[in-house]
Amino acid sequence: MSSRSFYAMKPEHCLALLLGFSLFLTLAGCGSRDGIETYQVGKRPAEKANEIPEGNSPIPAGHPPIPAGHPPIMSGSPSTGGLPQKASPLTYKKPADWQPGRTGGMRRAAFLITADQGRAEVTVIDLPIQGASGISDVAANVRRWAGQVGLQNLDDRQLEELTHPVEIDGFAGKQTVLLGPETEGSTTGRLGLLAAMIERDGVVWFFKLTGDRSLVASQRETFADFLKSVKFSGSKNGR
Repeated sequence: MSSRSFYAMKPEHCLALLLGFSLFLTLAGCGSRDGIETYQVGKRPAEKANEIPEGNSPIPAGHPPIPAGHPPIMSGSPSTGGLPQKASPLTYKKPADWQPGRTGGMRRAAFLITADQGRAEVTVIDLPIQGASGISDVAANVRRWAGQVGLQNLDDRQLEELTHPVEIDGFAGKQTVLLGPETEGSTTGRLGLLAAMIERDGVVWFFKLTGDRSLVASQRETFADFLKSVKFSGSKNGR
């Protein structure tokens, strides 16, 4: 159409033509997707169940291996634990200078001790005997604990001398006091360990106090009183 023909058209015809041309441009623009980018936000990878960051394990160093089939071990908080916990099968009297520690999973109780002599941790842990090779072997446990505090290469006679009877709520067991070397060159940092273990209804209970040597040594009487205060519930022997 020439410009002369366009201007010769009636006004209403020109308006209709312009509106039709505008509609055509609009529809043509909607049909084109050039230059438009779309983004799809994927879901975050599912976190592994019961994953514990490295270096933050709730299992005390040197603890016996965890048997197959044991419930997941969660990292908990000093007050509530990592997951809602069932009613504890034991009661005890907490020493005044022991502060709440990290509980949860197999940690039935935990405490932290801080003093001028250093720091220490108390843990109460239970593990089923079935499916756990050597978990109730007193000599093997004492030998491993001794190595942790720098008492290496102990023979059977020395291990026997370091092991003594203990009774916790009527259940017979064994206890040990392990104080590492006091030499300046000790690579273990002068550590100490108090431990007791008993068997009850197919489960081994471990009571341990581990930390700086001088602080551990000063806690011997307090730890003994704590063990005396422990009471179990629902035992098969009628307790």
